[in-house]
Amino acid sequence: MKVIVLNPHGFCQGVSRAIKLAEEMHKKTHHLGILGPLVHNESVMNDLEKKGIHFYAKEEDFSSLSFIPKEETILFSAHGHDPSIEKELEKRGISYLDGTCPFVALNAKKIDDALKNNLPVIYLGEEGHAECKAALARSPRVLLYGRDPLPKEKNIVVVSQTTLEEEVIQQAIRDLKAKDYRFSLNGLAPCAPTIARRNAILSMPKDIDTFLVLGSEKSKNSRALLSLGLKGYPHRKGYLISSLSQLKAIDFSSTSLLALTSGASTPESFFQECYNYLISLG
Repeated sequence: MKVIVLNPHGFCQGVSRAIKLAEEMHKKTHHLGILGPLVHNESVMNDLEKKGIHFYAKEEDFSSLSFIPKEETILFSAHGHDPSIEKELEKRGISYLDGTCPFVALNAKKIDDALKNNLPVIYLGEEGHAECKAALARSPRVLLYGRDPLPKEKNIVVVSQTTLEEEVIQQAIRDLKAKDYRFSLNGLAPCAPTIARRNAILSMPKDIDTFLVLGSEKSKNSRALLSLGLKGYPHRKGYLISSLSQLKAIDFSSTSLLALTSGASTPESFFQECYNYLISLG
């Protein structure tokens, strides 16, 4: 069996930045806490917990905020956060750091600028996703497309989740334009690392038998890669793999050519572990 590695793989820049911040701050303070999942990968969070980093409200339920010790330094996740939490932490005298992905931070600034100019904001995103929840939390005037009523004003600002599928974004753009809404297309696309990984999936050799996406079920970008591959290669097998035991349970006896990639929050160490196992199959 031949294994083709699709590039890029491993952590994207935003995930690497957030993890580096967590590890560096923990070494300095030994009292680091993280609100919500830092990134959508259980093994990464488990490794950080083993180092002594505390996770509060892993499912983005911040009702436990009052139980955070005052000596703790809080790190916000890569997905963004509700700005009101900063004010609450400041009231309690708790220090914090922002681990928000730079691409997500650009979206937050775009939203804030629109609100300052009194322009309605339409957010294109997956309801319930941490990034989407953080964006909507910036103001009640940020409306989730497909859930909230559209504004009467025709001049609007549209912002899209960084991991949203391109076809979903383009369909929303067409629908809004058909309703005579006026807005800039600047920034209405998945982030650059997401685009690069999706292009790699779409460029797989046509004669592959199987492709694997290494990543968590909780990772939007990993699930999207699998979906894109299955859609583009409907007669091929595709799997989302989150553990080596899961990988070992798959029968590759009829596979001649396999493509391997990973989501943006999947550790390179896990990628290499899976790659080495696949190579050992011969």
